[in-house]
Amino acid sequence: MMRRHILSIMMAMALAMGVASCELERDHNGDLAGYWHLERVDTLQTGGVKDMSRDRVFWAVQGKLLLVRNTVEPYTGFFFRFDNSGDYLILSNPHSNGGHQTDGAEGDQPITDVKYLAPYGINSLEEHFHKEQLTSSRLTLSTDKLRLYFKKL
Repeated sequence: MMRRHILSIMMAMALAMGVASCELERDHNGDLAGYWHLERVDTLQTGGVKDMSRDRVFWAVQGKLLLVRNTVEPYTGFFFRFDNSGDYLILSNPHSNGGHQTDGAEGDQPITDVKYLAPYGINSLEEHFHKEQLTSSRLTLSTDKLRLYFKKL
């Protein structure tokens, strides 16, 4: 009888710890969380439109990190810290994902030249995007130079 009581208590504790750990790992980014395909980029100053629907450029949002990457060789990818508050998404502190795409350095290296980020629609080491649209399936971000259109996968 005592053994069953102890087993019940241990199972209840394990369940409580499991629920608590799920809460700690929960992503508080709402509709922004997930895997986004960059489908189009508009250049606002010239009226230019670049169809990227066949390109393999993705943004992945989870927790406190945002990963932008090209899934076609040569593979490139960058991690950012981000602030997702109100009508703005602010990307900062870019690092290479592995370093091999930025002059051969090993490991995750800080990015100091924005030229590596421009193919992803990012033109500043601290980029401030206005969230024009955010639903469970569509995202539109803009700066004073570009408007980026995404579809969630």
